[in-house]
Amino acid sequence: MDPNLDLIDYKGGPPAGGDQNLGPVIIGVNVVVLTASTVIVILRTITRIWLTRNFGWDDGLMVFTQVVNACGMGFVGAEVSNGLGRHKFYLTERAYLKFLKYDYLDWAQVFATLALCKISICIFLLRLSSFRRLRLWLHGLIVVIITSHVPLFFLIVFQCRPVRKYWTNPLDGPGVCFTRATVETIIIVQGVFSIVTDFVCAGFPVVLLWNVQLNKRTKLGLELLMGLGVFTAVICIVRTALSGSVKSTNVTWGGVPNAFSRIFEINLGIIAACAPIIKPLVRYLRAKATGQDPHNILYRTKAPSMVPSHSVWYHHFMRGSRVYGSTSNKSVPWRQGHQPMPQPSAPGLDTQQSLGLPLEGPRVETNIEGGEPSLHEEKSKRSLQSQLGPIFDVQDQLESYKTRMYFSDFWDYLFVGYNFLFRQTPLNLPLHAGISHVTLPRQAVFPGPWDEYIKAPSNKSYIRPQKVWHVEGPVAFSEAVLDWQETSTSVTLDPGGLVILEFAENIAGRACFDISSTDSHSKTYLALAFSESPRFAGRLPDATTDRQERDLPLFLPIEGTGATCVRPEFVRGAFKYLTIYVPEHPPKPEDIWSEHEPSLPPGDTDLQSNPNQKHLGFHGGTSHHQHHDKRRISISSLYINCTAFPSNPNPRAYTGYFSSSSTLLNRIWYSGAYTLQLTTIDPAEGSALIDYNRAVDHNHSPQGSWYSNFTIANGTAITTDGAKRDRMAYPGDMAIAAPGIAVSTYDMVAVRTALDSLFIRQYASGALPYAGPPMGYHGEFSDTYHMHSLLGVWNYVLFTNDVPWLQSHWRAYLQAFEYSLAKVDRTGLFHVTSTHDWLRPGMTGHNLEATSLMYYVLQLTVRLADEIVKDPDARAQLERWKSVGQRMERGIELLWCEEVGMYGDNIGRRGCGGHEECTPQDGNSWALFSGIIANRTRRYEVSKNLRKRWTKYGAPATEFPNVISPFASSFELLAHCAAGNHDAAVELTELMWGYMLDGEGFTNSTCVEGYRIDGDIQYPAYWSSARNSHAHGWSTGPTMVLLTEILGIHLETPLGRTFKIEPHLTKWLKNARGGFATGLGRFEVVLRRMKTKDFGRVEVLDLETPVGSKGTVVFGPTWYIEGGGKGHAVKFLDGENDDEEPRVEKVSLEWMEEQLVEDHDWQKPEMEERPVGVVDWEALEENYVPSN
Repeated sequence: MDPNLDLIDYKGGPPAGGDQNLGPVIIGVNVVVLTASTVIVILRTITRIWLTRNFGWDDGLMVFTQVVNACGMGFVGAEVSNGLGRHKFYLTERAYLKFLKYDYLDWAQVFATLALCKISICIFLLRLSSFRRLRLWLHGLIVVIITSHVPLFFLIVFQCRPVRKYWTNPLDGPGVCFTRATVETIIIVQGVFSIVTDFVCAGFPVVLLWNVQLNKRTKLGLELLMGLGVFTAVICIVRTALSGSVKSTNVTWGGVPNAFSRIFEINLGIIAACAPIIKPLVRYLRAKATGQDPHNILYRTKAPSMVPSHSVWYHHFMRGSRVYGSTSNKSVPWRQGHQPMPQPSAPGLDTQQSLGLPLEGPRVETNIEGGEPSLHEEKSKRSLQSQLGPIFDVQDQLESYKTRMYFSDFWDYLFVGYNFLFRQTPLNLPLHAGISHVTLPRQAVFPGPWDEYIKAPSNKSYIRPQKVWHVEGPVAFSEAVLDWQETSTSVTLDPGGLVILEFAENIAGRACFDISSTDSHSKTYLALAFSESPRFAGRLPDATTDRQERDLPLFLPIEGTGATCVRPEFVRGAFKYLTIYVPEHPPKPEDIWSEHEPSLPPGDTDLQSNPNQKHLGFHGGTSHHQHHDKRRISISSLYINCTAFPSNPNPRAYTGYFSSSSTLLNRIWYSGAYTLQLTTIDPAEGSALIDYNRAVDHNHSPQGSWYSNFTIANGTAITTDGAKRDRMAYPGDMAIAAPGIAVSTYDMVAVRTALDSLFIRQYASGALPYAGPPMGYHGEFSDTYHMHSLLGVWNYVLFTNDVPWLQSHWRAYLQAFEYSLAKVDRTGLFHVTSTHDWLRPGMTGHNLEATSLMYYVLQLTVRLADEIVKDPDARAQLERWKSVGQRMERGIELLWCEEVGMYGDNIGRRGCGGHEECTPQDGNSWALFSGIIANRTRRYEVSKNLRKRWTKYGAPATEFPNVISPFASSFELLAHCAAGNHDAAVELTELMWGYMLDGEGFTNSTCVEGYRIDGDIQYPAYWSSARNSHAHGWSTGPTMVLLTEILGIHLETPLGRTFKIEPHLTKWLKNARGGFATGLGRFEVVLRRMKTKDFGRVEVLDLETPVGSKGTVVFGPTWYIEGGGKGHAVKFLDGENDDEEPRVEKVSLEWMEEQLVEDHDWQKPEMEERPVGVVDWEALEENYVPSN
């Protein structure tokens, strides 16, 4: 029956009410809902492309859906102009036939749009879930949608033969159409399928979030937001119920309700699909509107101090801001006496509940005995946070963390193709295809047997001591609180009793106790002292300042039984030894410095202070002196809640690794990585320099006191110089720390936060401060550290490709660069005007280190301007910049000392022939590493002469008498590699860092700031040996060098889209392997000494690079890799002529399996004996540099 047959069969008279017209209402509703859906699709697109940078197939499909929807809404407008909303009685035949044509097109697009929208939602949900079963259900749902809607679509399209029969006069030629009852049945069937799939899609977030550990309000809000499709399903029910209107003989009037339902169903479905995705944009706009830092709002993770994981959910659903120099409001009363603490007592117990605060973040089950943390209920959440939360895509959807290069299904292949053809950036792929520096992975990228070297705890909120180091006085059951004890006994201390406890590694955090009993009926005190080195383990802590030799002990008040922790502001940044004792005599009020109420200083605060900064002071108080001696304390449990490395939900989820035939090298690599974790802190727990803090917080804290609640930056995590002290952002330290972080934990947000804290305090001249807050208020400046800040920008962008961040700082960067460039005078050397550097003396005049550093920064700035920012104004300066670089290449020859085969420190007294002639370690190392020395023979000569100066305990920093500096020696490692002397780099690493791990007085787990030339743990920069930092980021050079220089993985452009791999096994290693991941994917190199059955000794190279990358491999000859992937090559070492270059061939896995056997003849060479360095005691006094 033809749908237009009623045109000639209509027998009714004029309808009641006359010629009514609902057309304007239909048009108005159509415009409103179409505008709303279009706007939200645009916002979704902006969010995914600009903010979260993870535009995917679901987004592209939704954009296409909206285009089809817009066409449909145009059809509705055409229907209205031809009679929809009026009675058919008043229509002309021409108008009615046009109405039928557009009605036909409208129904076809309805079927198509609804199917496309639902498929887009399913793909979005696929990106949220990593659980195989749920993904299979979603794939099945997509199949159901396609197999149901495609046939129905074709049925509705081809309901007439020919198709045009639908909208032509039945008398005009032959043709046949479905009956209206059949058409109604098609619409009802489609409606049923649509209702079912709407409810399934709306209910899926409930299943997805069911086991995710969020507070109820947040979880309910997410479920409602993602479940808006329920409204679409309800409208679809209405539309299906009204499907009988197609049989109406007055369809232009009777079909109006159905038209309204179609309009609302489609557009609300699109709105429901897009609403959850624009949450980051809402947060960003809110931040801009309130004048806050959008990055700070979007990354907010101000988690309570007892929460071991700063979840991305916390970043985006909690509010608040920080201000530079403010002190966190962590100064809550002492928590004690019958106040339960979140103390995991068995494996698997959730440890993320904070003191009286709601839990935010994933449930991470941890094994207290040291096992690997399981990720129960985590996979979906990791993907959820990548879609709904962070600015950058987390790219963390592995079904098994042991999975290597493979793609789970067909969609992943499509994602890869789209990624590299159109975006050149990673999409939401399995972990090996890219990770996010904003949302760190929950599991190790390269799991393997080398994980045994990881020093980070599996459960950072519950770290117990390993052994009793020392006991004094009346103490019973001293071992009761050790990690391996499972008894119910308690350690008991009477007045005068003391126990020194040793932890497995250098750690950081808040000390917590379970007090099982106390004989005192009033307040008594437990004294605490912390030390990194065993030398200073005792009744006094080591030192955080050098105003006095040792810090003051902390007195913890005890009032009854229960759990108690030190206050959050008394987090100790690093310690391996914890001393607990009951004072023999009750402490005097003035001794209890940590308990006094804060007081404001007299007079007005200066303009540099901040109203949010806490003011610490002393004003006396009520005496706590007790006139009895019943002060026995029994402790059933003691543990540390580690507050360092706040970005790492799983502290052992490393993104890089290193393993070799040298156990010592392996330990060194992981000790560096762990040091960098300890020196990464919550910005609200910064600055141990109380005297510097006073300029901002006006504290009256007495000499020897200490605290760690000075806010040094806005953000969630920041890399600092040292864990114990100074807990500030020093750009010189970052020159070593930033690449080390990039190749070990990828916590680059901490690097960005540190850079932001420097740029925000840039001086009007363009100079950047010597360090971040509390410095920067009084013009503190260093020429070299200023340039290290610019180097930090390069390192951050190289490993993250965060070009928007770079663009936001570009003008400030150029101003800072030009400020330094202007100091290169006609000599071609950099003229230093600031004596500040790394506390070494002699930093003046035309300086070698500053010149080499400036040359290196100049080369990087040229690349930033030309290749990354592509700034036309900066490009116009390239020739001028390059000419300055050429002048510097000539100028450095003024410092060459022919007799010693090295470069002098400066022109003048510390130069060649000067009365204080000095050929500095830092300057000569930088001259090699920067590339300013053009002559290859000269470079190797400098490297050999640096090596000749080594002593038994390492490489001396001749510019700083009596000092062995891991900072300067880290640059020396890079220098030897730049000169092609990789043997020397590995040798120095084992010699010097091996001593730092195993030498007397060190932590055996972290990298020390520096030490004396005779091996003593005193760092000559400080008169107090106790002040030396035993966890210092600038000392972690091997963590970077072993991967980037020995295994030779060089990123040439951001993320490693272009790379160079040039491995060097050296004479010290039989095998070595390692790698790291970026946002593009995994880089891995494996080197082995083997033998073949037919050809003798060989070196075997296996490598893997990310899909879509390209670069060169230098292994004998150079070859080019396009598109990434895996490769294998063999270098044949036993040639007929020893003088000829070894032959290198690419081989297959099958060939290697058939030909290669172990080389059991290889032996590691003996390291030569070197004399102990001799201390110049007179120079030692002169070298002391007073510090604030």
